[in-house]
Amino acid sequence: MPAHLTHSQEACQTLVPLSRRKENLGGRLVDITGTRALITGASSGIGRSLALALTREGVLVAIAARRGELLDGLADEIESTGAPRPAVFAADLSKRGVARDLASSAVRAMGAVDILINNAGAAVGGYQAVIGDREEARDLFELNVWSPAALTAALVPVMRRRGTGAVVNVTSAMQVMPWPTMGSYMASKAALGCHTQTLRLELRGTGVHVMEVIPGPVATPMQGESALIPGLARAAKGIKPGSPDELAQLVIRALGRNVAQVVYPRLLRATYAVPAIARRFSARQAARLATEFDPNDERVVLSGSQGDDLSRRAREAWERGERDPRRLQTLNASGRAERRCPNALWAPVGATAPQRQSEQVEPGLNSPDRRSVTILNELALCSQNQEEGAPAATSDLSKFDVASRCFQAGCRGFESRLPLSAFLC
Repeated sequence: MPAHLTHSQEACQTLVPLSRRKENLGGRLVDITGTRALITGASSGIGRSLALALTREGVLVAIAARRGELLDGLADEIESTGAPRPAVFAADLSKRGVARDLASSAVRAMGAVDILINNAGAAVGGYQAVIGDREEARDLFELNVWSPAALTAALVPVMRRRGTGAVVNVTSAMQVMPWPTMGSYMASKAALGCHTQTLRLELRGTGVHVMEVIPGPVATPMQGESALIPGLARAAKGIKPGSPDELAQLVIRALGRNVAQVVYPRLLRATYAVPAIARRFSARQAARLATEFDPNDERVVLSGSQGDDLSRRAREAWERGERDPRRLQTLNASGRAERRCPNALWAPVGATAPQRQSEQVEPGLNSPDRRSVTILNELALCSQNQEEGAPAATSDLSKFDVASRCFQAGCRGFESRLPLSAFLC
């Protein structure tokens, strides 16, 4: 067994059950110091902020996500503060059976799990008539719905027998605001929300606290990917993304007060409380921005740390500090143009120039690699057919620099209702 797991087990020997430490300080509070928490999706964003915040409160944490190297970095950061090193689990919860294995591993590492935080999640973008029940959609539901359910089934019975514990499920405010191309994601988050509300009723009076965290726009890497969703950036214009650190503090405060629901940012509380109005508003916004949507778009784009190249680049741009939606949207326009232009070049990530020149997308676009369009390929073609003043796609320019300059030089077809392929082809 790795040394840090043994360290975690030793630290757990002095822990006291959650329900035994309650104080009256202007209200009934629950002290979470010394408890043990399992956090999924902890490599970045909300999950990472929760891990750091809980550690500062004296909670021993186990962290899980797909990207093990980021988890190791987080564990190093936590250990450097003098806190026990977290148990680290690199786990792909989009695969059936992984969640139960994770639950068993966390219990072996920490002795028990007092607080389960189901934060891991991803999205699939695409029109419903295209996605259907494809494997991407099924994997999405496995990650967003069935893995939290499996972790709950594995860990809650012990919490119930002990009369103490907490389950925190992170859903999304988008579950009450339908938007084109995001149906599968919204349905999965709505399903998790229903699971959470039902679980709360079933565990009433048992001492197990059930909380739903409902975030709206939050400044996480997924915010970069949201710029790729047709029309969403314009619909959400003026709404400043919240802070994952602030949300983490709100969750900790809610845990200490047995709060059932946390909606963040606060301005979305009324939206979630009256979903009929939210849906009507969403429908009006979608109608107003109808020109943003292309019903012939057959792409299916996976989000998250292991999503498609298109979404990964938007995510990485956000992590590097890119905050200009126009630059991020240029990626989306590039992918859309590749689908429209029968002569557009395509290649998987890392393909060489000769490969890109020899492999062309067929008009029917039956290749499964159509989701791996790279902006460099599109801009190489752009440089061959550019109008005067447009930049060449040279190696000394980053993909985003070339995209931005090409955009500024006249590649604006996707904004003027003309396909970008009209310029590229």
